[in-house]
Amino acid sequence: MKLDETKRELKRINGEYGKDIIVHQSDVPYVFDKSNKCGYKKEGIEYNEGKDKYDIWVPDESLLNGDVVSNKRPVLYLFHGLGYYSEWLQEDRGRLEWIMGYMLKHNLTHEMVIIMPQVFVDNKRAQDKKEDDFHFFNTKFRILADHVKKVYANIVSTRKEDTAIAGISIGGTTALYNGCLFKESFSVVAGISPSYHLIKDKARCVPNGWIEKDNFILDTKYAFLGNGTKEEKTCTHPRYYCNILRTKSVYCDFATLDDEDHDWTCFRKLFYVFMLEWHKSHNKTTV
Repeated sequence: MKLDETKRELKRINGEYGKDIIVHQSDVPYVFDKSNKCGYKKEGIEYNEGKDKYDIWVPDESLLNGDVVSNKRPVLYLFHGLGYYSEWLQEDRGRLEWIMGYMLKHNLTHEMVIIMPQVFVDNKRAQDKKEDDFHFFNTKFRILADHVKKVYANIVSTRKEDTAIAGISIGGTTALYNGCLFKESFSVVAGISPSYHLIKDKARCVPNGWIEKDNFILDTKYAFLGNGTKEEKTCTHPRYYCNILRTKSVYCDFATLDDEDHDWTCFRKLFYVFMLEWHKSHNKTTV
């Protein structure tokens, strides 16, 4: 018998500063049927005087025709990982259009504008150079945010409560880092299988982390972290980041995805869980 997609239920264990969410394979759609594909994407849009680029996804192409809408949409800045800058839009990787179509169809998320910065364009760059691109993206974020506010002023909300940042792998680390550096900008921050680079901690063999442990804090209404139980690349770092936030009284959910490794199957499912939980949180704050 086919599972009723609208009746999936995750196991949530409530805590004072966030839920532990236990995710099993059957709790999340596996492939997100291509028939659910929706929205409109545009790739390689230039900003910063043509030096940098980003991709955009909107739920309806008409939103980009220049007309002012009465109901301005939240904006999500969504980072890729070390693989390739356009991977969120690729059907063999991110399947963003499929996931958003599925979730909007079942009223599991809300309409938004998604901005996907191209952190590096040359995929042949050495890995350490790519990692530096992620680390120092904060030097470009204000330029990108100002560009988005100007170019999409007719459709994008500029309120902090409507602004989110998220990413996968080292892109998840970048989201956490920028969420900390620009606390005044983000009400929602998510790191999906974030890498080890974030916190300086010699005891954890990370002497060159991007930020001191004492300085890592968010000013969010909702924060999310998670990883798969088979992830050797991230190990315990995502849980460590979550624990730091919780000890500082920051509400942060942590999702554990059963029997998944550091790959796109894991990333897609955790992205789905993040969007689902953000939607629940969003509805509570807008009632």
